Amino acid sequence: MDNRSLEYRALAAECLKLGGCATDPIRRSEYLALAQMWTELAKEAARGARALDHAQEEFNNAQIAKAVEAAPPVLQQQQQIQPKKRGS
Repeated sequence: MDNRSLEYRALAAECLKLGGCATDPIRRSEYLALAQMWTELAKEAARGARALDHAQEEFNNAQIAKAVEAAPPVLQQQQQIQPKKRGS
């Protein structure tokens, strides 16, 4: 969960707390409506963060695939064992 979503959830909790303490029914309903709004915003922020993470992962995978395709092949050299010269 991203920071924005956590912040919105904290604001929703604060509104619920204030709504629970309010003695005026109109004020209580306003706090509860605000809590609901903050909760919806928190859900949207979390969805947006997940979508961004997914898009970033796809982009990174595409970049890695391009780099692998563009990289020159790795060549290995093999050394041949030379026979020893006689008499040396």
